[in-house]
Amino acid sequence: MCYGLRDQSLQACTIQHRSGKRGRHLKRMSDCRWKNDDRLHYSIIQSSHESLHSIRTCQLAESDGEWLYVTIGPVLSFGGQSWETLVAVFSDSLLPHQQMNGAWVVSDYVLGSSTAHGELIGHPPLHQHHFHLFFASNLNNMVLNNHGDSDCRRSEEGVYCQLMEFPPEYSFWLSPRVGIFASVNDVRAHNSTPLASLFFSGLKLMSPNLTSSTRPLTMLNIYLAPTVFLHPLPIQYPPYPVDTTKESVMWRTLRLRHVDTIISGWWHLHRGMVDRAWLLSGDPSTLGLDSGHLALGNETFDSSPGAIMRYKHAISKLDASRHLCQTGDEIDFLKFRRHWCQFQKPSTDSYTIVGIYKAREPNLSSTYSMHLNVYLIVSTATNKPTNATTNWARSQTYDTLLSHLISFEYLSQSEVTPRQLGIS
Repeated sequence: MCYGLRDQSLQACTIQHRSGKRGRHLKRMSDCRWKNDDRLHYSIIQSSHESLHSIRTCQLAESDGEWLYVTIGPVLSFGGQSWETLVAVFSDSLLPHQQMNGAWVVSDYVLGSSTAHGELIGHPPLHQHHFHLFFASNLNNMVLNNHGDSDCRRSEEGVYCQLMEFPPEYSFWLSPRVGIFASVNDVRAHNSTPLASLFFSGLKLMSPNLTSSTRPLTMLNIYLAPTVFLHPLPIQYPPYPVDTTKESVMWRTLRLRHVDTIISGWWHLHRGMVDRAWLLSGDPSTLGLDSGHLALGNETFDSSPGAIMRYKHAISKLDASRHLCQTGDEIDFLKFRRHWCQFQKPSTDSYTIVGIYKAREPNLSSTYSMHLNVYLIVSTATNKPTNATTNWARSQTYDTLLSHLISFEYLSQSEVTPRQLGIS
């Protein structure tokens, strides 16, 4: 998992993938002294069954910080792809002494669904359509998340790999107000036995004597979308429709400036229509993907039979240093398990994300709703915590072409425009 990494990237990867997460989490749950708490405002805006809910919190001190656990529920579901959707906002009074320049300083975290005893519930039976922790009172400012393909393989402790752990010198700085936006699906058969679950979040807030020496982290969302992006707002945001009757290819290139270290990364994609996906180092001209019959920066793309195969072959022939990560050829690709994207930061600040779409499941409708994303957790070369809080207060995150401490420079218009080119 950590092969080829060095220095801080290797340290972060080793900590992230160390064994025993389930045991550490359940030990904390056994040590928790839960209490009812009204310092959180919430609304369950979509539910398959009305029931009484309560808010419970647990604050658990450790040597380097304090865990804040919050549960909301229970909610009852009966299968049939039912939806339970929650929006909640934390009161700043929950842990005011843990703030730094007005921001919550968070190191480790865990998000998802749980039993009444704090045991995490994986997929199946519960699919995390999305579980976002937002900041600055803006649902779009999501910096910590969990999705239906975030659970790991059994060898990586399954749902308990949702416990994200980081080196002590790194942390997320979350300006208030902080909250939860989550939707969960019960994927069991319709009219299944009632399942009681809780919306569950755990944030480890760093000790005040450690916060001033930590380096801020941010989460970047590198995604494909079939639209022309006009600075500073995109015309359309994923998910987007893909034609299931064709094979097609889409790519997008961007520059990430001031990234210092890649701490962690993974894919989030709707897999039923994905053949292969790559994150590559370099722009199309450097990669040799914008010339000849494989040109995507103009209209000379070869539409004859076998063109997609030739495109895949061209990518496979790129120098190994250009391949940051890829997905689609794993045996368990369609089983909604987390596929990591761990790599050493390349020397270039240009990145190209490529997706080849092809129906992988039977009986798809004529169009398919697509997400194809790479989430990266990074530290920055600027490393200015005081400026970070200021930037976060006005940040729109990468979803609107901005991000805290990161400068994005998009390439020429022909390169910025994602292309979806297919063969009938």
